[in-house]
Amino acid sequence: MLFSNKRGQVTIFIIIALVIVSLAVLALVFWPKLSNVSVQESPEQFFTSCLTPIIDNAITTLSSSGGTLNSKNYLLFNNIKIDYVCYTNEYYKTCVVQRPLLKQHFSDELLAIINPQVSSCVNNLKSEMQSRGFSVSGGNNPQLTIDLSPDNSVFVVTTGLTFTKDSSTESYDSFKVSKKSDIYNLLMQATYIMSWEARYGDFDILTFMLSYPDIRADKYKLSDGSKVYILTSRNTDDSFTFATRSLSWPPGYQPNKIVGVND
Repeated sequence: MLFSNKRGQVTIFIIIALVIVSLAVLALVFWPKLSNVSVQESPEQFFTSCLTPIIDNAITTLSSSGGTLNSKNYLLFNNIKIDYVCYTNEYYKTCVVQRPLLKQHFSDELLAIINPQVSSCVNNLKSEMQSRGFSVSGGNNPQLTIDLSPDNSVFVVTTGLTFTKDSSTESYDSFKVSKKSDIYNLLMQATYIMSWEARYGDFDILTFMLSYPDIRADKYKLSDGSKVYILTSRNTDDSFTFATRSLSWPPGYQPNKIVGVND
């Protein structure tokens, strides 16, 4: 009986060894083919990966230039054209607001930059799906809408795309790309500073940062009386740069120091 049990155990070990060897052989034969097969992105993932760098570049470009891509009233600061959001060319006078609806203006400029590039992402997606054996219809006139809101910016592209393969059909009325961003909050604070400059002629950034510790504010005064403000979110590193010229003094004139306003 003992001998029989030993023979049974040996048989089991042999069977297990044969299974392991067989699996190893199969792996050696088929693994090179399997390793070359990549996981395909879904249409949503493909479109998002195409549009996201375009969005990021557009926001960065606009944010560094005062929210206007081709400004007609700007100053050069570090070789970048920065839009005046509040401006007067006279001495002793406070500035006149140039961008009363700054957030809406920023959204419109963003739309003008991104919208022409949306069609390229749609066409790339069409080509990708066709390469996967799908027939494609729609997507001939994509439309972009932008919603800048606190903590998040949402970009929706209406496409009306349909992909068909065999008896399977996939329809996409739109694609949504969300981006975590503080640009909305920075634009709101820039609007506040702009309004203060228009009323009082200057703005105290030290008091501002005590009230809003999540935002760093830098102000640079230039020789012609212009000022450059750079607001930076401590949470996301988003920033917004803009220019003002308000309550400027002629060269050589030394006004009395205004209490509560930093130099």
